[in-house]
Amino acid sequence: MRHAVRQFKEIVDINSSIINRLCKNRYFPYVLLTTVFLVAASVHIWQRVHVLRLVTEVSELTRENIKLDDVLKKIDSEVARLSMATRIEKYAIDTLGMIHVPADRLYTLIPGDKTRHDKGDLEAMSEAVRRIVEYLPVTSENMAMAGEPSQIRIDSPGAAGSGK
Repeated sequence: MRHAVRQFKEIVDINSSIINRLCKNRYFPYVLLTTVFLVAASVHIWQRVHVLRLVTEVSELTRENIKLDDVLKKIDSEVARLSMATRIEKYAIDTLGMIHVPADRLYTLIPGDKTRHDKGDLEAMSEAVRRIVEYLPVTSENMAMAGEPSQIRIDSPGAAGSGK
């Protein structure tokens, strides 16, 4: 019977939890403290490395932001230079052959209701037509009989030399 009790005790010892056996070990508190310290140190080191990586990334993004600000300033100055009225005017005259128009020949078209016609609108339209008629070529009956076309005045300097 002693032998059976002994086997039973061995089976119970084998079946007992490893954690219980570890907790009963005399070095368990030291191992636990060392493990906690190593885990805390690892977390701290990982955190520092991660923060340093983020600081490097922020500094790179700051440099890139400064470069982009410089590019934006250059683009803004280029837009300002290209949109100057004198440059546009010079380009229109030199390249497109446009000329300055006197203020009395400027017309402003205002979009509005097309079904409504006031007397003022009709008078303005007739005045505009009269002003346009002033620049149309005039052909006399004698010129029409002779078959000579009149010269048409064209405002653009490039087209004035063609005569047709």
